[in-house]
Amino acid sequence: MNHFVFISIKRKYLLPQRNCKMKHLSFVLFMAIFCITSKDGLAQKKLPTIDYTKAFKDKKLTKVSIGECNFPSGVLLVGDPFDTDVLNPLTKKITPGKYPVEIMVNPVTGEDYYVIAFAILKLKKEKAVTWELAITTDLKESQLATLKSDGFFGFESKSQLASFFDLEAFEKFNKEKKAYYKKHKKGNFYTDFLAAEFKAYSGSNKYSLQIGDWNMHKVDNTSSVPMFSTGGQAGRFPVYWGLNKAGEIVECVIDFFVVDIK
Repeated sequence: MNHFVFISIKRKYLLPQRNCKMKHLSFVLFMAIFCITSKDGLAQKKLPTIDYTKAFKDKKLTKVSIGECNFPSGVLLVGDPFDTDVLNPLTKKITPGKYPVEIMVNPVTGEDYYVIAFAILKLKKEKAVTWELAITTDLKESQLATLKSDGFFGFESKSQLASFFDLEAFEKFNKEKKAYYKKHKKGNFYTDFLAAEFKAYSGSNKYSLQIGDWNMHKVDNTSSVPMFSTGGQAGRFPVYWGLNKAGEIVECVIDFFVVDIK
């Protein structure tokens, strides 16, 4: 994959992009999409792989745990929390459970702050030995046929934030957002509501900007949505399944193209 070295931009100048509204998608619709499109053709498709072994061992990178999150449905969505109307579930399901969410931060050359290079949903304590491209249920076989060995579909982030969603938390978060915008038609859910959470949750961490680079937003007593900066940039980012030697899924990784993969 043709990764590129990230040229840093301080995220405080880009925050207005976080005012993105979302449409509500029903639980029934998502399950229908998931069941209909998750066919053998997609599951058996040979997908691109990448090797993060060397990158993850880079001494410049620091791993930070941002908390645990409950994934009761086993249906995982990944993408921009402020543009969820375009998100679809990943074709592979995970074992329902509570899992830690980790980030790997990279120091910015010549500056005194860090940016997030990778976000990892750790599903097993084992190490991954290879990483296979994760795809979503809306993709057609004709689209997959055009995928090159170093290509990806991924997701687009306009708000410079990304999240791992359990389907149930996704539904609840959308309802919460919809209720907010119904009451505050010209409001900004980030600045009016989430900004204080980000600052309180991670703003004092030495690896974060003072505004906060990550947050574990609690939708209710059982559901949370982990949110984190996309390395301070908007763009399209790939998602990979980390596999052990037996080919079992041990993690889900988002690559924000902060470090060059050689």
